[in-house]
Amino acid sequence: MDATHVARALGLPPGTRIGRYTLVRRVAMGGMAEVYLAQLRGAERFAKLVALKLILPQFAGDPEFARMFLDEARLASRLQHPNVTAVLDFGEYQGEHFITMEFVHGRHLLELMRAHRGRPLARDVALTIVSGVAAGLHHMHELRDHDGSPLGLVHRDVSPSNVLLSYEGAVKLTDFGIAKAVEHTSATRTGAFKGKVGYASPEQCRGEPIDRRSDLFALGILLYETTLGARAFSGPNEFAVLGRVARADYVPPSQIDPDYPPALAEIVAKALAVDPADRFATAALLADALDGYAHAQHWRLAPARVVEAMTTHFGETPPITSADEASWLATDPSTRVAATSLAGASIVAPTPAGPRRRLAATIAGTLALVGTTAVAVTLVARPSEATPSAAPVVDTAPAAATDEAPPSVAPVLVPTVVIAAPAAPSTAAPSTAAPSADPTAAPNAEPAVDVEPPNKGPKRRRPTKRADKPAAAAVPDNLYPPGYRP
Repeated sequence: MDATHVARALGLPPGTRIGRYTLVRRVAMGGMAEVYLAQLRGAERFAKLVALKLILPQFAGDPEFARMFLDEARLASRLQHPNVTAVLDFGEYQGEHFITMEFVHGRHLLELMRAHRGRPLARDVALTIVSGVAAGLHHMHELRDHDGSPLGLVHRDVSPSNVLLSYEGAVKLTDFGIAKAVEHTSATRTGAFKGKVGYASPEQCRGEPIDRRSDLFALGILLYETTLGARAFSGPNEFAVLGRVARADYVPPSQIDPDYPPALAEIVAKALAVDPADRFATAALLADALDGYAHAQHWRLAPARVVEAMTTHFGETPPITSADEASWLATDPSTRVAATSLAGASIVAPTPAGPRRRLAATIAGTLALVGTTAVAVTLVARPSEATPSAAPVVDTAPAAATDEAPPSVAPVLVPTVVIAAPAAPSTAAPSTAAPSADPTAAPNAEPAVDVEPPNKGPKRRRPTKRADKPAAAAVPDNLYPPGYRP
């Protein structure tokens, strides 16, 4: 892996511009693509936060993967449903393709399931989520082309990590990277398996042609796992899992939870039937069955239940951006970052201030330097009122007790004097000490560097005593998550 790929593995730096978009931070990374929070800015201070999906550089040159990425953009851009993430834009910048999607502020279902630590979700929460995914799938399955012909879309990767839950209770199906139009592409040819093994259908595992009912099998797996807190299909390796999925060999819910409702178990069994003909014909029918069961239990499948679950396990809704990011995003982008090359994954530094601001800073710095130099010259040339010592000494070290006197650039023959200074914390040396006697006489002074006279050999540094740094506090073992290295 070259330096570019290594840099991209760490993520593009904040401020990287990709066309009209400015990256804020990376929010997700998969095996072939990465997603960033980005800002789209337009005229009249228009600004919108979006999610930007980029192909990883090691796959950007693969024509087959680029074609899949383009297929995803084309298909997903047609979907307009509350339970599907909206695709807003597709483009190419410096040879790399990107997809712009709506940004869903929340977590994915897998995180919520992990937060339960093997316990099932509340059944009304689980049914709200699965019913929402079913509604989004039905919209996708029913999508037609501009001429009215059905597209026959199949998602083929309905899994917990592809179900987004917003802090406002929205349920959205995402990631159409391997979704295909069955009638219009060759990607569903026999023997081509794509998707997650544990959430595939029997016909997928056998390499057979698939249709919308394959997604309904995966939806049945979501219903099983969210209401039981257990994996539907697991094994010691992928081959074992494939065999169990191909046979629909799952443990009946009643054997895991003796109190599991029989009516809900019937819905699970119908969704997880081996033969596609025995399953629900459409996702809408499965959603109706869930709504009917919830109505019988006097439950209301509403976003408020998802909000309650998110708040219980993840706390109050966090801001989308930190205070620093919000302040940074509010600035004018023309003075914030320089243009960035994606190919080199270069680090973007803030653009220097404008010419007027630079000129003002330069003048202020020059005046401060001139003033400091004048004070130093005055102190050296002024007759001293103190009694000189018996013999003159050669001052080969800078004064250690005052900030006004800069280091000498040549040896100066001066009597040893004590200059009266304003009242300050006890940092002045005793009146009988010579300036060059001990560089540690002033504890708070900066370490001194001796300046040797010319033509007397190489410069030497006198040893200086530095204040001992306080010992670092012990870091608790559980401060960082597993696998994190500070």
